[in-house]
Amino acid sequence: MLLELSTTIKHYEQGSYICTQNQDFNKIGIVLKGKVMCSRTCLCHNATFSHILKMYETFGEDLVCAGHDSLPYDVIALENTTLLFIKVKDLLLLGHPYSPYINKFLINLLSLIANRHLISTEQIEYTRIPSLKRRVAAFLLNQYEQTGQLLFTTSLSRCEMASYLSVTRPALSKVLSELKKEEIIDYYKDSFKIQNLDKLMQL
Repeated sequence: MLLELSTTIKHYEQGSYICTQNQDFNKIGIVLKGKVMCSRTCLCHNATFSHILKMYETFGEDLVCAGHDSLPYDVIALENTTLLFIKVKDLLLLGHPYSPYINKFLINLLSLIANRHLISTEQIEYTRIPSLKRRVAAFLLNQYEQTGQLLFTTSLSRCEMASYLSVTRPALSKVLSELKKEEIIDYYKDSFKIQNLDKLMQL
């Protein structure tokens, strides 16, 4: 399929900006190696929304369907990263019946955009909770509902979890420590155990 498209592979060092907010951008970026963060600052609410992308995850796909030609967020390499870029124009022009691989790619792309929208909506809902303790509780309860288990492991590191909830890492660590002292939860790294579900729900 890549032979049918105009693609570019680029390498970025840790901490470097891949793209900046409002920069012209007409590609889809795929993480081949490393990890990147998409971050957008909302001045009217004085909040920063961010999303961590790992290997084989993408960015810029929202621009494909929206028809925009500039990024609404910064893209930063969190570690040494290799990216594959696919030109949007070529992708759309090649979506023909005689190209089944491209058609399948477009279907998967639409599914990805829909799922990403659900995640973004969920993140916004968290930021609307004024109490940090309740915000963390809501996140943990959501993880519990998704897994059906009181003991679960999140896909986010502590730093990523703080970014996802739009709080600082020290503030998040303080709340988690308080919940642990109150014997509502226990945790180790990215693993959590809800010890008192009723109390957690009442926060």
